[in-house]
Amino acid sequence: MSIYESAQRCCSLLISVVFGDLNNYVSKLFTADHDLGTIACTIEDYNEDFKTGLQEFYFMKLQGTFLQHTITMYLTQLARVVSSGGKKDRSGHLNAGSIEEDAVQIRECFMTNVKGPLLDVPIKVIEDIVRLMCCDGDDIGLIAGEISHRRGAEFGSSVFQCVRVVTKMRTDEVRSEG
Repeated sequence: MSIYESAQRCCSLLISVVFGDLNNYVSKLFTADHDLGTIACTIEDYNEDFKTGLQEFYFMKLQGTFLQHTITMYLTQLARVVSSGGKKDRSGHLNAGSIEEDAVQIRECFMTNVKGPLLDVPIKVIEDIVRLMCCDGDDIGLIAGEISHRRGAEFGSSVFQCVRVVTKMRTDEVRSEG
């Protein structure tokens, strides 16, 4: 096994430990008990421990992977809640403002240790969802095309999934208001 493969394994194991501890909080995202703040604080605590215990190269590798996993976890939970038709927040709706606030918390959680595109690109995914949620319904296709073009063909399926989730969220909100 190469050093790189070893580092990859180590990153995966450490991230699994952290999210194993956070599983209860993750399952409550987008419900009445939504608490991304606790998740962010726990991640910051673990990061401080990892920073003192790992060489800088491996710590930076871990941080990039950790951030990607955090965004994936967040979006997976968002899709899960939307697909199940469960309550989205205390008022029963999932609003762009709360997702925008979550994006800020995630950015702040990692910005001390992750810089530049490694931080900006994953956070941009959440910002794209907010943009899709806030736009006029007739503009979703146009905005999705713009996002897909900006991100490149390899992200086309991710953009499609975002559009699907946002469309379902918006349809549910129209039903509850109508």
